[in-house]
Amino acid sequence: MRVLLAFALLVLAVACPLHAADKDDTASTQTYQAKEHYRFNLGGASGQYTDWERSDLDGFEGLTATINIEKTYGKPSDKWASIARINLFGPGSGNERPVWSFIVTADRKDGHAEAAIKRDKDQQEAFDTKLAVGKPFTVNIVPQGAGKLLVVIDKATYEVPCDFDVKGLSVIGSGVDVKFEPFNLLKRKAP
Repeated sequence: MRVLLAFALLVLAVACPLHAADKDDTASTQTYQAKEHYRFNLGGASGQYTDWERSDLDGFEGLTATINIEKTYGKPSDKWASIARINLFGPGSGNERPVWSFIVTADRKDGHAEAAIKRDKDQQEAFDTKLAVGKPFTVNIVPQGAGKLLVVIDKATYEVPCDFDVKGLSVIGSGVDVKFEPFNLLKRKAP
């Protein structure tokens, strides 16, 4: 399966759960374009965070972002992790709404970072990708049929479960200086 990102144009295809998918030129594709554009420069000291939230989504067709964790704060023994996070929220409000999270945790010792997903109170499930502090990477998240999301981290493609309609989202930085630039909400292009 192939994913092409040319600013506002994405070509997305089907993938396998939590392991990079094999490339297949015969896969059907859908085309997306950016409908809303944002830039975020978030983060702060270990244990502090800054965030942005949008709770009035009229349908969620996907998002694409370039994420750059520029610097980590704190000591390896700190209680709070150095993270960049994208949350997708289901219907409801406060703690009653379901949450699906894409989390990048930066290791304060060696400058590496790990991407994972977390669904509500489930344990995190790590992706098999290698990321680094100071090196930007792209992430694309789009619905892929009932109960599934397609997650693309740079060129690695994953299909992951998400059992609710997305009604809101948030972006968080904590223990890091992190840029989400650009951060675009997507819509399907008319055929």
